[in-house]
This record gives sequence, C-alpha cells and structure tokens, in this order.
Amino acid sequence: RKNCEKAVELRGGSIGGVTKKLHCLVVGGLGSPEWKHGSFGTKIEKAIQHKQAGVPLLIVHEDVWAGSLHG
Repeated sequence: RKNCEKAVELRGGSIGGVTKKLHCLVVGGLGSPEWKHGSFGTKIEKAIQHKQAGVPLLIVHEDVWAGSLHG
C-alpha cells in the first residue's frame, strides 16, 4: 500500500478519503466475501453515490491502475 501511495504522490496526486473532490478511486483485486451479495465496502458505496449524483469520479481496478504506471 505504501508503494502505491508513493507512486500516486510522485505523479502529483494525493491520498485521501472519498469526497466530491476525488478524481479516481482505485479498488483492490481482493474483494470481500460480502461483495457477491451486493455489499461493497463503504468507500466504494460512497464513490458510487457520488457518481450517481453526477460527480465525475473514476473507479478503477488496481490492475488497470498499476498497468497505467508503466505506459
């Protein structure tokens, strides 16, 4: 996690909570067993609520995010 945070900061980004100012939420590849029943983590739920309210927020899988670092 620390390596990921450092990669974000080296590229001018910052780490923080899910707010209306957030541009991108990176979600992990290891999900919770509850996800298969439709219960996401609270950060993902909040991000989805912001998106539904019109906030231009990207929700990106960690594999896609990591792959974009090399491009």
